[in-house]
Amino acid sequence: MNNSKTSYNPLRILLTSALLVFVGLSTQQAHAEVDIRLDLTHSYSNYYATLYVTTDSTPITYHRVQSANGKYWKNVGADSSRNAPAYTNDLNAVIYGLTNDLWEITLNVGDASEAKYTYSLAINDVTTNLFGDITITAPEAKSTITNNPPAFEWITTSSLPETRVRAYNPPRSVELADQLPESTTNWTPNGTLSPGTNTFFVRNLSNDFVGVTYSTPTNIVNGSALSNWSGTADVWTYAIRKFEIVEPEPEIPYGAAFALNIQRDASNRYRLYPDLINPVPAAATLHEITSPNGLCTATESTSTSPEFPTLAEALSECTNGTWTLEFDQGSASNRIYYFSVELDGIDTNTLAQTLILTPANGTTNHFGNPRMAWIGPTNFTDLSVSVLGSDVQFPAVATSLPATQTNWPDAPALAQGTNTFSITYIYDYYPGITASWPTNDLAEGLDIWSVNGQLTTRAASSFEVKAGSPPYDVLTMGMNEDEFSLFFTPRLFPDFSYTLLTSTNLVEGHWHPISTFKATGAPLLFSPAESNAAAYYRVLLDPGL
Repeated sequence: MNNSKTSYNPLRILLTSALLVFVGLSTQQAHAEVDIRLDLTHSYSNYYATLYVTTDSTPITYHRVQSANGKYWKNVGADSSRNAPAYTNDLNAVIYGLTNDLWEITLNVGDASEAKYTYSLAINDVTTNLFGDITITAPEAKSTITNNPPAFEWITTSSLPETRVRAYNPPRSVELADQLPESTTNWTPNGTLSPGTNTFFVRNLSNDFVGVTYSTPTNIVNGSALSNWSGTADVWTYAIRKFEIVEPEPEIPYGAAFALNIQRDASNRYRLYPDLINPVPAAATLHEITSPNGLCTATESTSTSPEFPTLAEALSECTNGTWTLEFDQGSASNRIYYFSVELDGIDTNTLAQTLILTPANGTTNHFGNPRMAWIGPTNFTDLSVSVLGSDVQFPAVATSLPATQTNWPDAPALAQGTNTFSITYIYDYYPGITASWPTNDLAEGLDIWSVNGQLTTRAASSFEVKAGSPPYDVLTMGMNEDEFSLFFTPRLFPDFSYTLLTSTNLVEGHWHPISTFKATGAPLLFSPAESNAAAYYRVLLDPGL
C-alpha cells in the first residue's frame, strides 16, 4: 500500500488556471458571427464580383475574407477596406477567379486570438443568357426633360426574375424606388424628382441565388467548423441613365381681342377695318390679322382697308374664306391660327347713310357760327362730332353727343376760311358680327379670344366762313291794309332763311315763330287773321339752314 502524498504546488495551479482562461477567451473571440454575401453583376459589357462581409459582434481588430488568389477581399471592423472592382467582359474569367481554390476567413487579424478558416465556393448555372442585357429607351441619355415625374422605359433580355428600379438626384436628397412585377419594362414614379442631374437605375436580379454554394469554413489548425456564419449570393444585371430635369417654363397663354369695323361714308363707299387689341404674349417680331383674300390687315398699331364700291363686296371679303391670326411672323416662336367671320342682318338700311343738312358741303355764305344739323341712323350706340378749321389758332374740337342728337347746340367758334365738319355714328358690339374661336393646324385653340363687331357711318362737309356780318337787312317792310298782310323783301342769299316771329308784349319778350321763309328775291307776304289781337312782329335771320 502506497501511502505517499502528492505534493501541492500553488504556482502550477495558477498557471493552469490562467491557461484555461486564455483558451476559453480565445475560443469565444475566434467564433464571432460572420455573414458573407457575394454579388455577381453584369452591366453593359462588364462582369464583376463584389464581396460583402458583416458581423454582429465587434472584432478585436478586424476580420478579413479573401479569395485564393487574393483578387477579391473585404475587411470588417477597425479596418473596413475592400478590393477595387475588377471589370471584365469575360464571365468565365470571373467565375474561375472565384472558384479555382479555397477562400480564407481570418478572424481578428494580428491579434493573439487570430484564427483562420477556409471554405470552397461553387458557382453553377450562371451564364451570359441568365444575366441578359437591359437597354433603357426613355429618357434619352443626357436629355433635358420638363415632365416630372418622367416616364421610364427599357428593354430586357434577362432571365433573372425580379425587377427593381430607382431614380434619384445626387446626393439622393430625393430618391424614388420600387419593386415591379416580373417582365415589367416601364415605370412612372409616384412622386417627383428634384431639378438638376438625376439618375435612373434599373436591374433584374435573383437574391440568394441557388446556383452559388459555400462549403462550411473549417479551422486550418484543428479542422473545427466555424459556427454562426452564413454565405449567400445575389446575381443581377443593370443599366443606368443620367438625365436633366428642368423646371418647365410657365405656360404662356396666347390670345387677343378682335374688333371688326364695317364703315360707310357719305359717298356710299365701304371699308373693313380689323383691329388687333391687346395680343399676348408681347410681340417679338410682329403680330398680324389678315382677311381671307389679304385685302384687310391689322397689327397692334395699324389697320388697313381698301375702298369697296359696294357693301356686298365688303361683306364678301369678310366671309369668303378664313381669317388668319399670326403671332411673331418670321421668328422661331411663330404661331398661326385661323378663324371665320359670320355676318347677319347687315344691309344698306342697317348701315344707313348720314346726311348733313347744314352747313352743306361746298357752301360759302357763312358768317360767324352756322347752325350744324344732320339726319342720321336711329339705332346706333355712339355719336361723335368734330370741326377743324384752317386757322391754327382754332384747333380741332371733338365731342360725344347722345346717339339721338341731330344738331350740335354748343358748337365751338369757327375760324375764318375753310372748315370741315365731321359726324361719326358707331354701333358698338353689333350682334350681327361674330367670329369663331381660332385654331391652328393641330386643331389647338387659342387660349384667349374675344370679338367686337362694329358698324360705322360717317359724313363730312367742308364750307367757308367769311368775316364780318351777313347782309341780311330787310329792304322794305310794311302792312298792306287792304289785304291785312305784312310784306318784306330780304336780300337774296341762297343759304339763308328768315323766320317771322310775333309777340304781344315787348316787356316780357316772349317771341313765337310763325313761319320760316327762304329768300327768293321776291317780297315775302304774311297775312294774319283779322281776329288776332294787336301784335308785334320781327324777322330773324337763320343763315346756313
